Amino acid sequence: MTDTGIISVHFDERDRSVTVSTRHQGLPADAPAEWRERGFNS
Repeated sequence: MTDTGIISVHFDERDRSVTVSTRHQGLPADAPAEWRERGFNS
């Protein structure tokens, strides 16, 4: 995930969530299998 191009990261302590903005759409090619299984998207 070194070529993801992270633009910003937002931590929301109220909802216990993290939002990461990248220059690419979708999951990185080397994303962990658990991300793909859960259906994470961008």
